[in-house]
Amino acid sequence: MGAPKERAVIFGAGLAGQRACRLLRHRSRVLAFVDNDAGKHGTRVLRRPVIGPSDLPGLRVDRVYIASMHAQEIATQLWNERVIDPARVEIVPTAVTRGDYEVSRWTYVALGVLVFGGVAMLAGIGVFVRLIG
Repeated sequence: MGAPKERAVIFGAGLAGQRACRLLRHRSRVLAFVDNDAGKHGTRVLRRPVIGPSDLPGLRVDRVYIASMHAQEIATQLWNERVIDPARVEIVPTAVTRGDYEVSRWTYVALGVLVFGGVAMLAGIGVFVRLIG
């Protein structure tokens, strides 16, 4: 029997979030999508509920994946609102959510140290991402 899948949510209920959900199905149990668009709250995407960011503290999740072209703003929002430990936040590479990246080559990308106001390195694929500022 394999290791239990991590409990995750995906921030971004659009096409990028849907692609990320499909790619993560083998290692994560995606419980819900999170979106800032109140018009999406209470709906379902890929049979999962769409919730608002204020609902995050009530969920027991191991990881929040940000799959959105607004990843920088969302990371800032999560930090400012203190809704989840920044060590549990992972930004899905844009190339993955656009479908430009070969799925078999997408390795686990974890935020080792989240530096707000600076640059953080996403380990695993050696990509530098300017997160904030």
